[in-house]
Amino acid sequence: MDGGARGNPGPAAAAAVVLDARGEVLDEAAVLLGDTTNNVAEYRGLLLGLERARALGADDVEVVNDSELVAKQVNGVYKVRSPDMRDLHAKALAALGEFERWAVRSVPRAENAAADALVNRALDGGPPPRAEGPGGDDPLPAAVARAEEVWCELILHELTAARDALRDGAPDVATPHLRRAVAVERLLLDQLTVLAEAGLPALASEPRSLRAIESLSGERAARPGAAAPHVGASLYEAFSAGLGLPEERRARLAALAALEREGDSAWQRAAELLRAHGEGLARWRARRADDADSAAGRRLFPELWEATPPAP
Repeated sequence: MDGGARGNPGPAAAAAVVLDARGEVLDEAAVLLGDTTNNVAEYRGLLLGLERARALGADDVEVVNDSELVAKQVNGVYKVRSPDMRDLHAKALAALGEFERWAVRSVPRAENAAADALVNRALDGGPPPRAEGPGGDDPLPAAVARAEEVWCELILHELTAARDALRDGAPDVATPHLRRAVAVERLLLDQLTVLAEAGLPALASEPRSLRAIESLSGERAARPGAAAPHVGASLYEAFSAGLGLPEERRARLAALAALEREGDSAWQRAAELLRAHGEGLARWRARRADDADSAAGRRLFPELWEATPPAP
């Protein structure tokens, strides 16, 4: 994680890069903060990284940044003397407390180069990576790539809120968030249709939030070498826990089939929207990869589909 202000105080940004235990990048993000100080920006980088790690389902986190002050304040070595910093310090401790295990340490800036580069890119107003190949001078692919980044951030936000509501047994709270995520996925498909109709190539780089969306949806853990999220971290785990589904598979399928037969209920609507999200995500990624046949083979939430009665 990193944060920086040009002028101190001055224009500032915070950034985070989330790695797995093998050093593979799972997610990265940067946000502009307006005018503030370096120390505030460093704390905001810490909070951003913890939020992204939680969305990925982590229960064990090691924070690495290049702020000795933040690391020692969070670890209780230094007192927080500035009133402006106390709220951020308290929020950081609360966010760390949501993990089973955590550690925070500072390193030289050279060892935090990836997050530092994201901060500077955000402050410089640099665009996200764009597609290469034919039509490289056309502004449309770059515009679509920027829009994808924004829309995927919104999807991640909505799915995280839906996951938390489902886990708390509140499907009526989750459904508006799921409905917005599904609507945005339709917009993502429409953007790719515009590219195709213009005869332009598919986008080469995936949005930074996509891996977090996959993990939150329960798919990333199924890929070879990917770490499984902790219990209750994925949408389907939260749905199962909140609804109180039995552990045994046949009994669970029977409970889901009974839920479908009930007709219109908050849990049934949540199940329907989960299916719509899984299908929308699969179709969007298949269209991005120009591989329509892959959408059905990577459908999420198979138990929800299996328990759904066939259409008449």
